Amino acid sequence: MTTTEQIKAVQNAVGVDADGVAGPKTRAAIAKKLNAGNSPKAIQTAVGVDADGDLGPKSWEAIYKKIAGAAPEPPAPEKPSPKPAASPAGAKGDLTGKQIAVVVGHEPGGGANGEREYNKVVAKHMRDLLEAQGATVFLYEHKTKAYGQRQNEMAAAVKAKLPKCWATIELHYDDVDSPDANGHHFQYLKTKALAVAIRDEFEKRFPGKKARQDKGIFMNENENGSGFLKKAPGAACLVEPFFRSNPAEWAFFSKLHREVAEAYCVGIANFALNG
Repeated sequence: MTTTEQIKAVQNAVGVDADGVAGPKTRAAIAKKLNAGNSPKAIQTAVGVDADGDLGPKSWEAIYKKIAGAAPEPPAPEKPSPKPAASPAGAKGDLTGKQIAVVVGHEPGGGANGEREYNKVVAKHMRDLLEAQGATVFLYEHKTKAYGQRQNEMAAAVKAKLPKCWATIELHYDDVDSPDANGHHFQYLKTKALAVAIRDEFEKRFPGKKARQDKGIFMNENENGSGFLKKAPGAACLVEPFFRSNPAEWAFFSKLHREVAEAYCVGIANFALNG
């Protein structure tokens, strides 16, 4: 791989234009990703090469390996269960015959730190739990970086797999610069009742966790995530249960993949009573 190719790969990984030109914007994004200072020497120190202030081929090879070259750490392996997943306790509605899509938010390399990997595990738990309740479930992972295009691709794939899709859920969590940001919210555009049902079950299972604006229910018409809500077949909800950037929230939720999945699935089943 040439140095220019390494620069482009790093630029893709840190979310700037992949033009192969290592300018100030690229350097700032790399520094943020590495939690390092913005100077060439600070970046070199962070990736373990001689801090001579010259970001040459040797430095770019180290930056590439640190940011874009290594595969993400896989989630902890699940213990195999000899029995089919049981329906989660508390579900009131019958999902027999319902077609449900579960979408892992963001494209490969996108999203917050570890977001896709965390939600892949949640999605697999959701599939098992929803199928145990009689639903037909399709798991979908985005493949395209361009937001509008990937939502069009998602909608087409879901419709092809589930012609009578009843509900689509996109899995996320939040991550911002401030470690103090906290709370959960559930976004909707057309079907508020689904977001409310999921919010209610989430708060029942995790009492004391703080809701964000509008008591944790957010009608999203034009902000980030609205493209999914506009394109998703059936009733749609985008879930954001906590902030990865908040140390206390991450410490609480980091290992609760199944418990989070159960909250979503029971909320979906309860929505089915009236959906």
